[in-house]
Amino acid sequence: MHCYIRWIRALPGSIRDITSLYNSLRESGIEGSGKILILDRGFFSEAVVAFLLDKGVSFILPARRNSKLYDVRIHLTGHFFYRERLIKFGKRRVGGYFLYLFEDGVLRMEEGTINREKLRQALKRAGRIFIISDMDKDGREVFMMYKRRGNVENQFNTYKNVLNADTAGR
Repeated sequence: MHCYIRWIRALPGSIRDITSLYNSLRESGIEGSGKILILDRGFFSEAVVAFLLDKGVSFILPARRNSKLYDVRIHLTGHFFYRERLIKFGKRRVGGYFLYLFEDGVLRMEEGTINREKLRQALKRAGRIFIISDMDKDGREVFMMYKRRGNVENQFNTYKNVLNADTAGR
């Protein structure tokens, strides 16, 4: 049984540095709690991965599309269905963390249609999601934890746009 705690911390502007991450971790009490921090790809950097590993915080962090990690060879050895779409996956241990690679054929086609010219250059990345984690779990479980972060983003979007809560105090 899993217990999911959704937590949002508002930061001024687009701040994605170690200091804001450190303050968020301290404020949330996540260190040493057994909870899992799920970030978006905007936080991705080698420094953030090293910081989280050093702090002993379990995490799921997708790589940016331009990351060289997409060049790491990972065999897609498993599969599952997500919303009636076949997702192939594989994982590989590198140092103190695991690299998870997910391939979605439908997403690959959508990205190819939208970015036909750039597709030739980014064919290795199209339709793929690359996630770094300190946890050795089944790929499907990591994928589903990452996808659940969308619920938090949707709730935040409602808070911001439907309730106009982001304009308070202006």
